[in-house]
Amino acid sequence: MADSLKKNSILIVDDDAANLMQLIHILQPEYTVFTAKNGSAALEIAAKSVPDLILLDIVMPEMSGFEVLSELKKSDKTNEIPVIFITGINDSDNESEGLSLGAVDYIRKPFYDMVVKLRVRHQIQIINLKQNLESVAEAAEAANRTKSSFLASMSHEIRTPMNAVIGMLELLTHEPLNSRQMSYVKDINQSATSLLTIINDILDMSKIESGKMELVPVDYDFLALLDNIHSMFTYVSEEKGLKFNFEADSKVPRYLFGDDIRLRQVLINICGNAVKFTEKGYVQLNVINSGDTLTFEVSDTGAGIKNEDIGRLFNAFQQTDSTKNRGIIGTGLGLAICKSFIEMKGGTITVESEYGKGSTFIITIPLIKGDGEKAKTAATPKGRKLSAPKAKVLVVDDNEFNLKVAVGLLNLSGISAKTASSGLIALEMVQQADFDIVFMDHMMPEMDGVETTTAIRALGGEFNTDSNQRLESRMPQSANCGRCRSSAIPVSEQTKFVQKQFKQPIIIALTANAVHGVKDFFLANGFNDFVSKPIDVRELVSVLERWLPEGILENITAAPDAPDSGEPGFLDMLGGIEDINVNIGLNSAAGSECLYYEAVEMCCKQLPAECTKMSSSLSGGDINGFAISVHAMKSILATIGAMDLSDAAFKLETTAKAGDSAVCEELFPSFRDDLTELHRQLSVIFPAKTATVKTPGDFEVLRKGVEAALIAVKDFDDDAGVAAIEPLLVYDFGEDINALLEEAATEFGEFECKKAGEALGKIVLPLM
Repeated sequence: MADSLKKNSILIVDDDAANLMQLIHILQPEYTVFTAKNGSAALEIAAKSVPDLILLDIVMPEMSGFEVLSELKKSDKTNEIPVIFITGINDSDNESEGLSLGAVDYIRKPFYDMVVKLRVRHQIQIINLKQNLESVAEAAEAANRTKSSFLASMSHEIRTPMNAVIGMLELLTHEPLNSRQMSYVKDINQSATSLLTIINDILDMSKIESGKMELVPVDYDFLALLDNIHSMFTYVSEEKGLKFNFEADSKVPRYLFGDDIRLRQVLINICGNAVKFTEKGYVQLNVINSGDTLTFEVSDTGAGIKNEDIGRLFNAFQQTDSTKNRGIIGTGLGLAICKSFIEMKGGTITVESEYGKGSTFIITIPLIKGDGEKAKTAATPKGRKLSAPKAKVLVVDDNEFNLKVAVGLLNLSGISAKTASSGLIALEMVQQADFDIVFMDHMMPEMDGVETTTAIRALGGEFNTDSNQRLESRMPQSANCGRCRSSAIPVSEQTKFVQKQFKQPIIIALTANAVHGVKDFFLANGFNDFVSKPIDVRELVSVLERWLPEGILENITAAPDAPDSGEPGFLDMLGGIEDINVNIGLNSAAGSECLYYEAVEMCCKQLPAECTKMSSSLSGGDINGFAISVHAMKSILATIGAMDLSDAAFKLETTAKAGDSAVCEELFPSFRDDLTELHRQLSVIFPAKTATVKTPGDFEVLRKGVEAALIAVKDFDDDAGVAAIEPLLVYDFGEDINALLEEAATEFGEFECKKAGEALGKIVLPLM
């Protein structure tokens, strides 16, 4: 409020006291006025106070007004202050000189009150308008930055629960369902997948604004798409007491070539709007083969649209007749997206409506017949499990929970993946073993995924040209990212790589950031492909099939094994904790109850230490360390399904990254209390293990176990390391050795082979 009432300031410079008094009398009621009787004083006041406007006399002793203006223009602090010359000289040459030096106006002596007021007021209005425009521009730029940041974070936060729905449906497809139930599951799955695509497009506003929507044409089963739409809206309409009528021209071909995802999105949006805005009656979808075009007519007996509103119906973020449609939720973005897609397909979308009686949307697209065999082949992966037990895969991620999930998903394909918890470890591992594929997390401390990939590419090495040629033959030229064509590896350097005999792996980026352009960013930085988080099983299978050498790929048509079971009653007990969504957590563990059990148990074990770490960082003034710790906690909580607590961690992380320690100190105690309560509830399910009396150990058994564990360290095989150490933990080898074995087991369990080796190296065995 104080800023809005602040007066503009004016500096009056004149060596005549009478002139100063008169100008003060004219201007002071409306403005804050400073005065100076000579040029030197004027320059000093201008530099100190930076007035909004200067009234400057031309003829003064020692320094003229022209000289004062020249000095003002030399200083960065005062060169933008507008100057009005005041003079009794009526000379055009004199006036031209002043204007050429940068003056904005002249006021003649003797002064007339109204003339002075109007000329000054005119310049002040220009000044205020300029300042307002600058403020608006700064606010717009800040809003754009905020939007980009919001999209980047919400891309993950919204996709995670949506992916949980898809993940649970994926698990249902592996259950012994009857044909009707399986049909329902498939329809829901297709709808959920389409919804996830819609969410991605809405979140990716940069793509919408820049007009860079991409169509991906494929051969697809058009009648299956229509059947899915029919099933979906028959159910939705019945729930609302409406009828959904569907009629397709008998001449409509079964297989088409085009972007079925985008067409499905358009039909879902148009039919969804028809159901949403219809309270009684019916919705009708007609599909007509017009020779070279397909026509879709979606009619309803709903609210209708006013004639004056039809013209702006397809504008973004607008809904018509907000009074009549009050309470109906929507962004007003859907029809704008639909129009964009249809026009990209070379089609049109129009609407006919009678207000209060209903509407008909008419969509036309070119009819391009598809290849039935290709469409069948493309649809096969939905019911296929890929098997590649000989594949050599490395997963790199600093979050051990993410590692567990990725490894669990890869196990569905029979792949026993190696893991690395940092870029530095990954860099060491790829030099010691040949990997077919490296799944590389983006955001990691010390060395992120891009830096690690750059370092791997800089090692040189050779590529599997046979596999590369296979990939080139299967990929469109525009998307060719083959092993010899990585943007980070110039073709001219390939001969050097072959000489060094280092096999470059395929590197796949893993990231939760789905904002437009991120895939291009990774491809331009040496990655071969991109998988978004949370990982979808089918997308993972597709990537494995695309990049693994053909010789180690097997396709099994039988249904995958049912998810493994965890501890009896575990899920029921966990479901009793209000803060945890079991479905989301189970999905993050690839549907594996055992993996989910281990993740939650690990969370329970680590919560006290993580709280201590966050508290220490915050109280010690290490706001960056606090941001890193709370970021890790956000991921841990999301993984076990504690989404509200994860959201709270996200807010703390955002605040910490902004450097606002005071707000972090205000919010953190409540967050810490919530974590303490979560730990208390989890401790009921995972009680602390009581100490047991151990049997004295045989040191020959110890020697063999340590030797096996050290081999596992050398091979970066944490599973083998755990298998070698765990049998030793039940024996007593003395306090020091017991502690080192516990430490090694913990490091293996956290995928820290190198640290496990350091602990094992400290074990001193007695002479035999």
